[in-house]
Amino acid sequence: MKLRTLLSFSAVIPFMALADVPANYPGLPFTEDGKAPVVPADGTELVVKANDFDYVPGTEAGKANEVVGQGKTYFRTSKDSYTNTYRPALPLNIKPDGSFSTNQGNGDWSCYTLEFPSDGLYVFGLTGGSGANNSFIYFSIDGDYNESGEYAYNVSLGSDYNKGHRENPDRVCEDVKVENLGWEVFTAKYETFTVPVTAGKHVVRMHFHQDGTNHQNIYVSRVADMPEENYPFANLEVKDGAEIYFRDYDRGGEGKAYHNVYNQNYKGNGTYNRYYWLGDEVEINGQGGVGNASYGEWMAYTVNVTESGAYTIELLSASPSDNRSYQYMVDRRMTYSGVANKSANGWDDYSAISEVNEVQLSKGVHEIRFYTTGDFNVMKMTFLNRGSYDPTKAEYQGEPFTDHSIPGIIEAENFDKGGAGVAFNNPRHDANDDYPDGRIFNGTGYREDADDAVDMERKTFTENEQQVERLYLHYMNGDKWFNYTFNNEDGEYPYKMYACIATHNLNDNTANVTVKFHHDMTKEYLSNVFLGQGWDKFSEVEFPNDVKLPAGQVTMHVSTPANLDYIRFKSTNPSVNTGIEDIAAEGHAVVISGEGTIRVEGYEGVVEVIAVNGMTVARAAASETIRVAAGLYIVRAGAQAFKVAVR
Repeated sequence: MKLRTLLSFSAVIPFMALADVPANYPGLPFTEDGKAPVVPADGTELVVKANDFDYVPGTEAGKANEVVGQGKTYFRTSKDSYTNTYRPALPLNIKPDGSFSTNQGNGDWSCYTLEFPSDGLYVFGLTGGSGANNSFIYFSIDGDYNESGEYAYNVSLGSDYNKGHRENPDRVCEDVKVENLGWEVFTAKYETFTVPVTAGKHVVRMHFHQDGTNHQNIYVSRVADMPEENYPFANLEVKDGAEIYFRDYDRGGEGKAYHNVYNQNYKGNGTYNRYYWLGDEVEINGQGGVGNASYGEWMAYTVNVTESGAYTIELLSASPSDNRSYQYMVDRRMTYSGVANKSANGWDDYSAISEVNEVQLSKGVHEIRFYTTGDFNVMKMTFLNRGSYDPTKAEYQGEPFTDHSIPGIIEAENFDKGGAGVAFNNPRHDANDDYPDGRIFNGTGYREDADDAVDMERKTFTENEQQVERLYLHYMNGDKWFNYTFNNEDGEYPYKMYACIATHNLNDNTANVTVKFHHDMTKEYLSNVFLGQGWDKFSEVEFPNDVKLPAGQVTMHVSTPANLDYIRFKSTNPSVNTGIEDIAAEGHAVVISGEGTIRVEGYEGVVEVIAVNGMTVARAAASETIRVAAGLYIVRAGAQAFKVAVR
């Protein structure tokens, strides 16, 4: 995301991009056979003595002159001249058996070449002791080495090691605090969260900062396969009073853990490191915020809810402008909307607080996505448990208006029951002196449950020399949307989608139809661009991408600025053929010869009559007599299809 006076979030470097041991790295494993220790593939921990860090051969054979490794495979800031028998060439205070060493201080680090059996998620750990109150370690992987084989990043830091630990570009984990239990007490093991690593050899670096630490062992274990979707960046818990900073969005990269519109005009200075840092691309504020989020950008957060409840989420933000809208989406289904206020002193003043209420969260792991529709800077979310969890409000419960299924047509006027804010959003429009709040045009007599709430029209048109009556949703502009719950009879094969719409033709006006499905509202299906031909000129527009839906009950969410007549689903299953020659007459189709009419008996829904060219020429209740010209037709009644010859 972009930023003004803040920073922004942008492309995170996934470890899928890591190569093997970095170029110019001069280190070799400190093992008897010279081979890198291998992390077991079965999840068993690899244990390595912390003092068995890599070495660099000197002018003498073997390890005899490994002191040349300073700044290459290890770094010690202390100038004390310690002696030891475990690695006598090094001026370090190592116990004779190599079990642990003392006085790793601010800025010290050690490298270990390890072999990872396969792509996956790994956990790094340390057993260490401290008698101080501010001892921290973190791990990094690989790095940049100059022509002399020196770790280029460390050399460029000078003496500002605290800045170094914040901005280290190959850092992979949060700071791990070593508790003040005693300098030689190694009973506690300190672990990182999961880290993605690709198969092959990598250089794992252990860093120390602030107060000293005595280190004993490092541990590495494979805990899971590499995820295909987003997964946690940090261990985020949700309970009453919990705070989540926006910097801690999930791992997984663009399109999986976040969506970012990169803008080269906004540069970051690395005041906070997201542990994979690309300099001018990862732009996160040192306080944990992200900035100047643009329309359509989002971030995902995998959280562990430890207290079920109906939560209020407070958003702390900064902006010189009012009315910056945003949304939270829970588990890719339920959405909760809010509006951020302006802060008194602009982009850097994090004093604006806005709320979203009644966010239903049950105990367990959930994904919360934050969507933005306007430019503002965001710092953190605070969760306040304000009531009992209500499962009936935690997921949209669609109640169909009529019994319909796909493949087939979903008529626009047959949106779900439930009323405004539940089954549809249809704000009034065309406000004037007589109607200061706007008005609704609905003189059809259809849908008494939505009378004076939904724009609807019924008209008869001449199309392809046929009289076609259409009942459609009118003036679907602005924030209008409608839900449709129906039955899907095929969960294996995807569907092609088509929408029948009309819109004005002034100034080459165009329109699209947007479709989402409540089982995963993050996926959006956008139709091809439709060029308006006039409000009464309906035509089908195709969706370029097929959609695969789960079998059983499905809920569709539709919005468009055009007049909407229907959404049509066509199966790609090769055994489902709607060709005129391949449909056997079945059921109760009654053709009255000589009068050009069709009537369907034994069905109570809406009947669709399709011409040989694929155009729908009529739709009406099955009890009605449908007048058509002579010819061959396909008649659809729900999931049934009939071949009909009209004379």
